[in-house]
Amino acid sequence: MDLLQMLIYLALVIQVVLVVVTFVFYLRNKLRLFLLLGLGFFALFVATALPVALPGTDMALYVNLLEAGAGLFFLAGVLSTI
Repeated sequence: MDLLQMLIYLALVIQVVLVVVTFVFYLRNKLRLFLLLGLGFFALFVATALPVALPGTDMALYVNLLEAGAGLFFLAGVLSTI
């Protein structure tokens, strides 16, 4: 396994940990911020995992849409705390 693949898998593991931690915080505190952050991290996880799961297919549109959705979840989470 080369360095690039190891970094991709490391990013996937970190994103899974972020999703789990934010949902645990949501279940513990019931703050909408953690729910929206968890959904944003999940969208980023799917955007990273799609090209890994389906190599050789053009996923640029789907990845861009998922990244835009993740940004909107993060923005909604920040605005919900203000």
